[in-house]
Amino acid sequence: MTPPHIEFYTLAFSMDDETLQDSFDDPAAASAWLRRALAEPLPAEVGEARQHHTRIGTAARMLRRLDIAEQHLATALELAERHGRDEEAVFARIRLAHVFQWQGRFDEALVEFDRCIEDSGRIGSLNARKYFAFQHAGKCHYDTGNWEIARSHFAMALRLRLASDADPELIASSSQALNAADACFTGRLAAQELDRLIPAVRNRIGALPCHTELLVDIRRPLLDGVVPMSLVRAVHRYVPELDLALESLVGDGWLLRRGDGVAVTQRSRELLSNVSQRLDAAATELWGEPAEQLAMVQNVVDRASGTSAGLVFDALAARHPAGPVAGRLLDRLGALRYHRADSHAAAWQAEGLTAEGVRALRGSDPVRRRIEAATGRVAARPYRRIEPEQRVRLIAALHALPS
Repeated sequence: MTPPHIEFYTLAFSMDDETLQDSFDDPAAASAWLRRALAEPLPAEVGEARQHHTRIGTAARMLRRLDIAEQHLATALELAERHGRDEEAVFARIRLAHVFQWQGRFDEALVEFDRCIEDSGRIGSLNARKYFAFQHAGKCHYDTGNWEIARSHFAMALRLRLASDADPELIASSSQALNAADACFTGRLAAQELDRLIPAVRNRIGALPCHTELLVDIRRPLLDGVVPMSLVRAVHRYVPELDLALESLVGDGWLLRRGDGVAVTQRSRELLSNVSQRLDAAATELWGEPAEQLAMVQNVVDRASGTSAGLVFDALAARHPAGPVAGRLLDRLGALRYHRADSHAAAWQAEGLTAEGVRALRGSDPVRRRIEAATGRVAARPYRRIEPEQRVRLIAALHALPS
Protein backbone atom coordinates (compact mmCIF):
# COMPACT_ATOMS: atom_id res chain seq x y z
CA MET A 1 0.00 0.00 0.00
CA THR A 2 1.33 3.45 -0.95
CA PRO A 3 2.29 5.50 2.15
CA PRO A 4 -0.05 8.53 2.66
CA HIS A 5 2.75 11.07 2.25
CA ILE A 6 3.53 9.58 -1.17
CA GLU A 7 -0.09 9.09 -2.16
CA PHE A 8 -0.80 12.79 -1.58
CA TYR A 9 1.33 13.71 -4.59
CA THR A 10 -0.63 11.35 -6.84
CA LEU A 11 -3.93 13.19 -6.20
CA ALA A 12 -4.70 15.02 -9.45
CA PHE A 13 -6.18 18.51 -9.35
CA SER A 14 -7.05 21.30 -11.78
CA MET A 15 -7.72 25.03 -11.76
CA ASP A 16 -11.08 26.39 -12.91
CA ASP A 17 -10.83 28.82 -15.84
CA GLU A 18 -13.31 31.26 -14.32
CA THR A 19 -12.78 31.17 -10.55
CA LEU A 20 -9.06 30.25 -10.70
CA GLN A 21 -9.70 28.00 -7.69
CA ASP A 22 -8.01 24.61 -7.61
CA SER A 23 -9.88 21.45 -6.72
CA PHE A 24 -9.22 17.73 -6.72
CA ASP A 25 -10.32 15.81 -9.79
CA ASP A 26 -11.46 13.00 -7.46
CA PRO A 27 -12.75 14.65 -4.24
CA ALA A 28 -13.79 11.31 -2.75
CA ALA A 29 -10.28 9.92 -3.04
CA ALA A 30 -8.83 13.14 -1.62
CA SER A 31 -11.27 13.06 1.30
CA ALA A 32 -10.31 9.46 2.04
CA TRP A 33 -6.64 10.46 1.98
CA LEU A 34 -7.30 13.33 4.38
CA ARG A 35 -9.08 11.06 6.86
CA ARG A 36 -6.12 8.68 6.87
CA ALA A 37 -3.59 11.51 7.17
CA LEU A 38 -5.43 13.06 10.12
CA ALA A 39 -5.33 9.69 11.90
CA GLU A 40 -1.58 9.31 11.39
CA PRO A 41 0.77 9.98 14.32
CA LEU A 42 2.77 13.18 14.00
CA PRO A 43 6.32 12.50 12.77
CA ALA A 44 8.98 13.07 15.38
CA GLU A 45 11.42 14.84 13.06
CA VAL A 46 10.61 18.57 12.75
CA GLY A 47 11.00 18.80 9.00
CA GLU A 48 8.80 15.78 8.40
CA ALA A 49 6.22 17.14 10.87
CA ARG A 50 6.11 20.45 8.96
CA GLN A 51 5.57 18.63 5.68
CA HIS A 52 2.86 16.48 7.32
CA HIS A 53 0.97 19.60 8.43
CA THR A 54 1.51 21.18 5.01
CA ARG A 55 0.01 18.24 3.13
CA ILE A 56 -3.00 18.05 5.45
CA GLY A 57 -3.57 21.80 5.30
CA THR A 58 -3.31 21.92 1.53
CA ALA A 59 -5.71 19.01 1.03
CA ALA A 60 -8.16 20.44 3.57
CA ARG A 61 -8.16 23.81 1.80
CA MET A 62 -8.89 22.26 -1.58
CA LEU A 63 -11.69 20.23 0.03
CA ARG A 64 -12.96 23.49 1.60
CA ARG A 65 -12.45 22.29 5.13
CA LEU A 66 -10.93 25.65 5.90
CA ASP A 67 -10.79 25.47 9.71
CA ILE A 68 -8.67 22.32 9.47
CA ALA A 69 -6.56 23.92 6.75
CA GLU A 70 -5.89 27.04 8.83
CA GLN A 71 -4.95 25.01 11.91
CA HIS A 72 -2.42 22.81 10.12
CA LEU A 73 -0.93 25.46 7.88
CA ALA A 74 -0.50 27.85 10.80
CA THR A 75 1.42 25.09 12.60
CA ALA A 76 3.48 24.46 9.46
CA LEU A 77 4.35 28.17 9.32
CA GLU A 78 5.35 28.20 12.99
CA LEU A 79 7.64 25.21 12.47
CA ALA A 80 9.14 26.76 9.33
CA GLU A 81 9.87 30.04 11.10
CA ARG A 82 11.41 28.31 14.13
CA HIS A 83 13.31 25.48 12.48
CA GLY A 84 13.27 25.89 8.71
CA ARG A 85 15.01 27.98 6.11
CA ASP A 86 13.78 31.45 5.18
CA GLU A 87 12.37 30.25 1.87
CA GLU A 88 10.41 27.49 3.61
CA ALA A 89 8.80 30.12 5.83
CA VAL A 90 7.80 32.17 2.78
CA PHE A 91 6.13 29.20 1.12
CA ALA A 92 4.38 28.30 4.38
CA ARG A 93 3.09 31.88 4.70
CA ILE A 94 1.79 31.81 1.10
CA ARG A 95 -0.16 28.62 1.84
CA LEU A 96 -1.70 30.06 5.01
CA ALA A 97 -2.59 33.33 3.28
CA HIS A 98 -4.33 31.28 0.60
CA VAL A 99 -6.61 29.88 3.31
CA PHE A 100 -7.35 33.39 4.59
CA GLN A 101 -8.29 34.29 1.04
CA TRP A 102 -10.73 31.39 0.72
CA GLN A 103 -12.21 32.30 4.11
CA GLY A 104 -12.98 35.76 2.74
CA ARG A 105 -10.36 37.43 4.96
CA PHE A 106 -8.98 39.28 1.96
CA ASP A 107 -7.29 42.18 3.74
CA GLU A 108 -5.39 39.80 6.03
CA ALA A 109 -4.45 37.61 3.08
CA LEU A 110 -3.14 40.53 1.03
CA VAL A 111 -0.95 41.73 3.92
CA GLU A 112 0.60 38.27 4.07
CA PHE A 113 1.02 37.98 0.30
CA ASP A 114 2.67 41.40 0.11
CA ARG A 115 5.06 40.34 2.86
CA CYS A 116 5.87 37.18 0.90
CA ILE A 117 6.61 39.20 -2.24
CA GLU A 118 8.93 41.45 -0.24
CA ASP A 119 10.62 38.60 1.61
CA SER A 120 11.12 36.52 -1.53
CA GLY A 121 12.89 39.45 -3.15
CA ARG A 122 15.39 39.59 -0.28
CA ILE A 123 16.16 35.87 -0.23
CA GLY A 124 18.69 35.14 -2.95
CA SER A 125 17.94 31.44 -3.19
CA LEU A 126 14.22 32.13 -3.58
CA ASN A 127 14.33 35.09 -5.93
CA ALA A 128 14.00 32.91 -9.03
CA ARG A 129 10.85 31.38 -7.50
CA LYS A 130 9.33 34.70 -6.48
CA TYR A 131 6.62 33.88 -9.00
CA PHE A 132 4.75 31.84 -6.36
CA ALA A 133 4.16 34.97 -4.28
CA PHE A 134 3.01 37.00 -7.28
CA GLN A 135 0.79 34.19 -8.57
CA HIS A 136 -1.05 33.74 -5.28
CA ALA A 137 -1.28 37.45 -4.52
CA GLY A 138 -2.80 37.83 -7.98
CA LYS A 139 -5.43 35.21 -7.17
CA CYS A 140 -6.41 37.11 -4.03
CA HIS A 141 -6.81 40.36 -5.98
CA TYR A 142 -8.77 38.40 -8.57
CA ASP A 143 -11.17 37.13 -5.89
CA THR A 144 -11.84 40.71 -4.78
CA GLY A 145 -12.45 41.98 -8.30
CA ASN A 146 -9.23 43.99 -8.56
CA TRP A 147 -8.75 42.86 -12.14
CA GLU A 148 -6.02 45.30 -13.12
CA ILE A 149 -3.79 44.47 -10.14
CA ALA A 150 -4.47 40.76 -10.57
CA ARG A 151 -3.52 41.01 -14.23
CA SER A 152 -0.27 42.80 -13.34
CA HIS A 153 0.65 40.17 -10.73
CA PHE A 154 -0.11 37.27 -13.06
CA ALA A 155 1.95 38.91 -15.81
CA MET A 156 4.89 39.23 -13.41
CA ALA A 157 4.49 35.60 -12.30
CA LEU A 158 4.47 34.49 -15.93
CA ARG A 159 7.59 36.53 -16.79
CA LEU A 160 9.45 35.14 -13.78
CA ARG A 161 8.42 31.58 -14.56
CA LEU A 162 9.48 31.91 -18.18
CA ALA A 163 12.79 33.49 -17.19
CA SER A 164 13.53 30.75 -14.66
CA ASP A 165 12.59 27.94 -17.05
CA ALA A 166 9.91 26.75 -14.64
CA ASP A 167 7.84 23.59 -15.04
CA PRO A 168 5.53 23.90 -18.09
CA GLU A 169 2.50 23.29 -15.88
CA LEU A 170 3.41 26.30 -13.75
CA ILE A 171 3.85 28.45 -16.84
CA ALA A 172 0.50 27.24 -18.14
CA SER A 173 -1.25 28.11 -14.86
CA SER A 174 0.11 31.67 -14.96
CA SER A 175 -1.00 32.02 -18.58
CA GLN A 176 -4.44 30.69 -17.65
CA ALA A 177 -4.75 33.14 -14.75
CA LEU A 178 -3.49 36.08 -16.81
CA ASN A 179 -6.02 35.34 -19.54
CA ALA A 180 -8.87 35.21 -17.00
CA ALA A 181 -7.89 38.49 -15.32
CA ASP A 182 -7.42 40.21 -18.68
CA ALA A 183 -10.89 39.07 -19.81
CA CYS A 184 -12.42 40.44 -16.59
CA PHE A 185 -10.55 43.72 -17.02
CA THR A 186 -11.79 43.93 -20.60
CA GLY A 187 -15.33 43.24 -19.39
CA ARG A 188 -15.13 46.14 -16.97
CA LEU A 189 -13.82 48.51 -19.65
CA ALA A 190 -16.50 47.32 -22.06
CA ALA A 191 -19.21 47.93 -19.44
CA GLN A 192 -18.00 51.49 -19.05
CA GLU A 193 -18.20 52.03 -22.80
CA LEU A 194 -21.68 50.48 -23.01
CA ASP A 195 -22.90 52.67 -20.15
CA ARG A 196 -21.60 55.65 -22.09
CA LEU A 197 -22.72 54.80 -25.61
CA ILE A 198 -26.21 53.35 -25.20
CA PRO A 199 -27.74 56.22 -23.17
CA ALA A 200 -26.15 58.71 -25.58
CA VAL A 201 -28.35 57.32 -28.37
CA ARG A 202 -31.42 56.71 -26.21
CA ASN A 203 -31.45 60.27 -24.95
CA ARG A 204 -31.75 61.58 -28.51
CA ILE A 205 -35.20 60.12 -29.19
CA GLY A 206 -37.04 62.13 -26.55
CA ALA A 207 -39.82 61.15 -24.17
CA LEU A 208 -42.28 58.30 -24.80
CA PRO A 209 -45.89 57.83 -23.65
CA CYS A 210 -46.37 56.77 -20.02
CA HIS A 211 -44.74 53.39 -19.22
CA THR A 212 -44.07 52.58 -22.88
CA GLU A 213 -40.35 53.02 -22.24
CA LEU A 214 -40.61 49.56 -20.65
CA LEU A 215 -41.26 48.14 -24.10
CA VAL A 216 -38.16 49.56 -25.78
CA ASP A 217 -35.61 46.99 -24.54
CA ILE A 218 -37.89 44.10 -25.50
CA ARG A 219 -39.11 45.64 -28.74
CA ARG A 220 -37.43 43.01 -30.97
CA PRO A 221 -39.02 40.01 -29.17
CA LEU A 222 -42.34 41.86 -28.95
CA LEU A 223 -42.41 42.58 -32.66
CA ASP A 224 -41.70 38.88 -33.28
CA GLY A 225 -44.56 37.56 -31.14
CA VAL A 226 -45.52 36.70 -27.57
CA VAL A 227 -42.88 37.52 -24.94
CA PRO A 228 -42.86 35.32 -21.80
CA MET A 229 -43.36 37.16 -18.54
CA SER A 230 -40.12 35.59 -17.28
CA LEU A 231 -38.23 37.59 -19.89
CA VAL A 232 -40.18 40.78 -19.17
CA ARG A 233 -39.43 40.47 -15.45
CA ALA A 234 -35.76 39.71 -16.08
CA VAL A 235 -35.34 42.76 -18.30
CA HIS A 236 -37.09 45.00 -15.77
CA ARG A 237 -36.00 43.35 -12.52
CA TYR A 238 -35.14 46.72 -10.97
CA VAL A 239 -38.38 48.51 -11.90
CA PRO A 240 -40.50 49.16 -8.80
CA GLU A 241 -44.16 48.14 -9.02
CA LEU A 242 -43.60 46.55 -12.42
CA ASP A 243 -46.91 44.67 -12.33
CA LEU A 244 -48.84 47.92 -11.89
CA ALA A 245 -47.00 49.47 -14.83
CA LEU A 246 -47.75 46.46 -17.03
CA GLU A 247 -51.41 46.52 -16.06
CA SER A 248 -51.47 50.17 -17.02
CA LEU A 249 -50.02 49.29 -20.43
CA VAL A 250 -52.69 46.62 -20.90
CA GLY A 251 -55.44 48.99 -19.81
CA ASP A 252 -54.24 51.75 -22.11
CA GLY A 253 -54.17 49.43 -25.12
CA TRP A 254 -50.42 49.07 -25.48
CA LEU A 255 -50.15 45.39 -24.49
CA LEU A 256 -52.22 42.22 -24.68
CA ARG A 257 -52.12 39.34 -22.19
CA ARG A 258 -51.37 36.04 -23.89
CA GLY A 259 -51.24 33.23 -21.31
CA ASP A 260 -48.08 33.71 -19.26
CA GLY A 261 -46.82 36.35 -21.63
CA VAL A 262 -47.58 39.63 -23.36
CA ALA A 263 -47.97 40.70 -26.98
CA VAL A 264 -48.17 43.98 -28.86
CA THR A 265 -51.33 45.65 -30.06
CA GLN A 266 -51.47 47.46 -33.38
CA ARG A 267 -50.97 50.68 -31.47
CA SER A 268 -47.77 49.52 -29.75
CA ARG A 269 -46.49 47.83 -32.92
CA GLU A 270 -46.61 51.17 -34.70
CA LEU A 271 -44.95 52.89 -31.73
CA LEU A 272 -42.13 50.35 -31.47
CA SER A 273 -41.50 50.36 -35.21
CA ASN A 274 -41.25 54.14 -35.01
CA VAL A 275 -38.94 53.95 -31.98
CA SER A 276 -36.65 51.53 -33.82
CA GLN A 277 -36.42 53.92 -36.76
CA ARG A 278 -35.69 56.85 -34.46
CA LEU A 279 -32.99 54.91 -32.63
CA ASP A 280 -31.42 53.88 -35.94
CA ALA A 281 -31.42 57.50 -37.08
CA ALA A 282 -30.00 58.77 -33.79
CA ALA A 283 -27.21 56.17 -33.80
CA THR A 284 -26.36 56.97 -37.41
CA GLU A 285 -26.30 60.70 -36.70
CA LEU A 286 -23.94 60.10 -33.77
CA TRP A 287 -21.71 57.32 -35.11
CA GLY A 288 -22.04 57.36 -38.89
CA GLU A 289 -21.47 53.85 -40.29
CA PRO A 290 -19.27 52.06 -37.72
CA ALA A 291 -18.74 48.89 -39.75
CA GLU A 292 -15.51 47.98 -37.96
CA GLN A 293 -17.12 48.25 -34.53
CA LEU A 294 -20.16 46.28 -35.64
CA ALA A 295 -18.01 43.42 -36.93
CA MET A 296 -16.02 43.28 -33.69
CA VAL A 297 -19.06 43.40 -31.41
CA GLN A 298 -20.98 40.91 -33.54
CA ASN A 299 -18.07 38.49 -33.22
CA VAL A 300 -18.16 38.81 -29.43
CA VAL A 301 -21.94 38.39 -29.27
CA ASP A 302 -21.89 35.34 -31.54
CA ARG A 303 -19.18 33.63 -29.49
CA ALA A 304 -20.98 34.42 -26.23
CA SER A 305 -24.06 32.37 -27.06
CA GLY A 306 -24.97 30.15 -24.12
CA THR A 307 -22.59 31.83 -21.66
CA SER A 308 -25.05 34.10 -19.86
CA ALA A 309 -26.12 33.47 -16.28
CA GLY A 310 -29.67 34.58 -17.16
CA LEU A 311 -32.11 34.47 -20.04
CA VAL A 312 -32.08 38.05 -21.36
CA PHE A 313 -28.82 38.04 -23.30
CA ASP A 314 -29.57 34.95 -25.37
CA ALA A 315 -33.12 36.15 -26.08
CA LEU A 316 -31.80 39.45 -27.45
CA ALA A 317 -28.65 38.12 -29.12
CA ALA A 318 -30.60 35.50 -31.09
CA ARG A 319 -32.30 38.22 -33.12
CA HIS A 320 -30.48 39.88 -36.00
CA PRO A 321 -32.31 43.07 -36.97
CA ALA A 322 -31.98 44.69 -40.35
CA GLY A 323 -31.33 48.38 -40.74
CA PRO A 324 -28.38 50.74 -40.85
CA VAL A 325 -24.98 49.76 -39.48
CA ALA A 326 -25.18 52.10 -36.49
CA GLY A 327 -28.61 50.79 -35.52
CA ARG A 328 -27.43 47.19 -35.66
CA LEU A 329 -24.41 48.11 -33.55
CA LEU A 330 -26.70 49.70 -30.96
CA ASP A 331 -28.75 46.50 -30.84
CA ARG A 332 -25.64 44.31 -30.34
CA LEU A 333 -24.31 46.65 -27.65
CA GLY A 334 -27.65 46.40 -25.87
CA ALA A 335 -27.46 42.61 -25.89
CA LEU A 336 -23.94 42.68 -24.41
CA ARG A 337 -25.08 45.10 -21.72
CA TYR A 338 -27.70 42.60 -20.66
CA HIS A 339 -25.09 39.85 -20.43
CA ARG A 340 -23.59 41.80 -17.55
CA ALA A 341 -27.04 42.53 -16.10
CA ASP A 342 -27.80 38.78 -16.15
CA SER A 343 -24.46 38.16 -14.42
CA HIS A 344 -25.14 40.74 -11.73
CA ALA A 345 -28.61 39.36 -10.98
CA ALA A 346 -27.25 35.83 -10.70
CA ALA A 347 -24.58 37.05 -8.29
CA TRP A 348 -26.93 38.81 -5.88
CA GLN A 349 -29.46 36.00 -6.08
CA ALA A 350 -26.68 33.57 -5.09
CA GLU A 351 -26.24 35.71 -1.96
CA GLY A 352 -29.93 35.29 -1.15
CA LEU A 353 -30.78 38.93 -1.92
CA THR A 354 -33.60 40.64 -3.78
CA ALA A 355 -33.28 43.59 -6.16
CA GLU A 356 -34.24 45.89 -3.29
CA GLY A 357 -31.73 44.22 -1.01
CA VAL A 358 -28.78 44.61 -3.35
CA ARG A 359 -29.59 48.28 -3.93
CA ALA A 360 -29.45 48.84 -0.17
CA LEU A 361 -25.90 47.48 0.19
CA ARG A 362 -23.17 50.02 0.85
CA GLY A 363 -20.19 50.09 -1.45
CA SER A 364 -17.87 48.90 1.32
CA ASP A 365 -20.08 45.97 2.32
CA PRO A 366 -18.20 42.65 1.93
CA VAL A 367 -21.31 41.12 0.35
CA ARG A 368 -21.32 43.82 -2.32
CA ARG A 369 -17.63 43.16 -2.95
CA ARG A 370 -18.39 39.48 -3.47
CA ILE A 371 -21.31 40.30 -5.77
CA GLU A 372 -19.27 42.69 -7.90
CA ALA A 373 -16.40 40.22 -8.22
CA ALA A 374 -18.75 37.36 -9.13
CA THR A 375 -20.49 39.62 -11.64
CA GLY A 376 -17.21 40.52 -13.28
CA ARG A 377 -16.08 36.91 -13.61
CA VAL A 378 -19.28 35.78 -15.34
CA ALA A 379 -19.61 38.96 -17.41
CA ALA A 380 -16.11 38.29 -18.75
CA ARG A 381 -17.22 35.12 -20.53
CA PRO A 382 -17.85 36.82 -23.91
CA TYR A 383 -14.37 38.39 -23.83
CA ARG A 384 -12.65 35.22 -22.63
CA ARG A 385 -13.59 33.69 -25.98
CA ILE A 386 -11.58 36.17 -28.03
CA GLU A 387 -7.82 36.67 -28.10
CA PRO A 388 -6.18 39.32 -25.86
CA GLU A 389 -5.15 41.36 -28.90
CA GLN A 390 -8.77 41.41 -30.06
CA ARG A 391 -9.85 42.64 -26.64
CA VAL A 392 -7.52 45.61 -26.86
CA ARG A 393 -8.72 46.51 -30.34
CA LEU A 394 -12.37 46.14 -29.31
CA ILE A 395 -12.09 48.55 -26.38
CA ALA A 396 -10.15 51.05 -28.48
CA ALA A 397 -12.78 50.87 -31.24
CA LEU A 398 -15.65 51.41 -28.80
CA HIS A 399 -13.80 54.24 -27.08
CA ALA A 400 -13.41 55.97 -30.46
CA LEU A 401 -17.21 56.27 -30.83
CA PRO A 402 -18.57 59.67 -29.75
CA SER A 403 -21.23 60.14 -27.13
